[in-house]
Amino acid sequence: MNENHYDVFLSYRHKPLDSEVTGRTLHFLETYRLPKALLEKGCHGIQRVFRDTEELPVSRILSNTIENALQSAKCLVIVCSKDTPSSEWVDREVATFIEYGKADMIFTLLIDGSPEVSFPPSLKLIPDIADRVMDVRAASGKAGDILKNASRELLKVIARVADCPHEELVREDHLRRMIRTARIAAGTAALFLFVAGIAGMLWRSAEKDRQKAALSQQTSMEVLSRLTYGLPDRLAERPGVFGTVADILSENAAQIRRILEMSPESVEVEIAVAENEEKLSTALTKLSRYEDAEKAQQEALGIYQTLAAEASENPDKSAERLASAHNNLGVILTAEGRYHEASEEFGRALAGLGDRMSAIRPTILSNRGRVLLLLGEYEKARDVLKEAAADLEPSGSTGSLTDAAIHLNLGLTHLQLAEYAEAEAALRSSRETYGRLVETYSSRIDRINALHADSALADCLTRQGRLEEAEQIFSTAAEDAEAFAQDRSNDDAQRIYSEICNNYGLCLNQAGRFAEADPWYRRFAEIQAVRYEETGTAESAASLALAWYNIAENAFKAGDQSTTKEFFEKSLELFDPVSEELGSYSRSEYLARRAYYEIIVERDYAKAEETALQAYGLQPNSVFVWYNLGYALLLNGSRADADTVFLALASLGEGALQSVELDFTAMKKAGINSQAMDEVLAMMRGAAAN
Repeated sequence: MNENHYDVFLSYRHKPLDSEVTGRTLHFLETYRLPKALLEKGCHGIQRVFRDTEELPVSRILSNTIENALQSAKCLVIVCSKDTPSSEWVDREVATFIEYGKADMIFTLLIDGSPEVSFPPSLKLIPDIADRVMDVRAASGKAGDILKNASRELLKVIARVADCPHEELVREDHLRRMIRTARIAAGTAALFLFVAGIAGMLWRSAEKDRQKAALSQQTSMEVLSRLTYGLPDRLAERPGVFGTVADILSENAAQIRRILEMSPESVEVEIAVAENEEKLSTALTKLSRYEDAEKAQQEALGIYQTLAAEASENPDKSAERLASAHNNLGVILTAEGRYHEASEEFGRALAGLGDRMSAIRPTILSNRGRVLLLLGEYEKARDVLKEAAADLEPSGSTGSLTDAAIHLNLGLTHLQLAEYAEAEAALRSSRETYGRLVETYSSRIDRINALHADSALADCLTRQGRLEEAEQIFSTAAEDAEAFAQDRSNDDAQRIYSEICNNYGLCLNQAGRFAEADPWYRRFAEIQAVRYEETGTAESAASLALAWYNIAENAFKAGDQSTTKEFFEKSLELFDPVSEELGSYSRSEYLARRAYYEIIVERDYAKAEETALQAYGLQPNSVFVWYNLGYALLLNGSRADADTVFLALASLGEGALQSVELDFTAMKKAGINSQAMDEVLAMMRGAAAN
């Protein structure tokens, strides 16, 4: 920028009050940053402000410095007080600016007196100067109180320099102030009272003054929307208050609907109402209020379906809105453990888009891949997630949050298919992307997502037998996750901590450190017990059953038979009924666990073989099923079939060999022995070496 260029020239009388106000005004103008919405439109704020510090010389001729500054300045702001008219210097600056043909860019900051008393002679010659008077007078006459008034009035000058509508700047500035206030308040319960008060105040204002309905409606709507629907994300950054926000969200959603209904544009109102219901639904899902979330999302979906049937808007836009609504409903159903229904919703979302190119397609594909993974349909999940990753590349969205989620789900899918090299590559990509997002935004939510990638990568290393590498990741991730989990009301934080506890326990278990694994498994169980008690969903029941199973299995390897029997029976009793509801993958997992129970507790090997074969029939690609099928076949005397299974396990690498060796050792200690065990291990080692 040219050193002689100024956006604003400040002219004032060199008196104590005038000088102090001018100094603070200069600071305000130079440090004010335009709201993001205006910057995105290409507007530019004030960069340089000139304040003359000279007094009028005897010659009464302006210096070259003053002349150049006046000539380059876009706006002239005169700080007017009762002392101003006696300054020939200020009057000369005004007259010079008028001579330059910029009279319409002169503004007055009235800090004392009245226009008649406080304006210099040249200023009174401008016909429309009354339109640009910024009255910031304060009863106290103190500079601080004057500047409080000036912070809003000076937006007139900023708008003129930025070449943006003054009304829009006022509105965006107001929104920013309100949101900042909300963020400051978000650390305490006062936030909720604040938001509720804002809701009522804005509604009363909109009702009272319908002549200003357009601006009031827009401002009220945006303030409420940004405060209300941004709360769950902001609360994730401030632990301890997550659980009390849901009622406020619902109440404010009703206020928003009433404000929107003031608009005469029916289609726009319907769309806005639907969007608000979706925002509310998203927030309630984060708060684990699934029933309420689903209700809100179904209402939004119904509105979009009606609009699409009536052809009330652009077909492409209508299709995208409808697809997004189906996707959001699928996310809620996934969180509830209703995987089949969720898969159907994601399918409807994709079918609604058809061949249209859409930015939301990769997200929908990622969500569908995730639910297929949870259903145990690994090959389908892998294909869908690869399609999602391919869709990101042309759009240039690689390195985004969606990209990180896709690679995380893809890595988990490869992991279940025992494709460890592919899994590790995808998980490292996800971990790196989340890491960059954390560095850029330092968001608590991004950090939790990054921990999911850490946990999955460490689990992948565990399954490959690379236990030291896995433990290094787990030890750091567990510490970070435990800190997040101090916020008992944050479901995301509880989920990631429980996941890391379970996977860390698996790592220690595979290392033969059973006493160290036990407390991690028990922490996992404690968190899942709370979730199950609070939500009662099939998914939470399955997670608690898994936690109890792992405690039982670890206790068996440690030689604690009573704990083994107690937790096995609790696990199977809880898992049996919900495994049918959750689908074939969960049912096969239940049957594989029962087969293991029949081996180590009941010692009924024929029954165990029958049960394991049922599990294999449902999920023939499940590595977990292979282990228990192999044990049952071997102990029941089906050696040839057992060898086939153990050779398949040997092909997976060192991790599988470690697991089989630990199980055989534990079985021998418990009196479950077969001479073929050592032969099987030797066969597996030979196959792995080749």
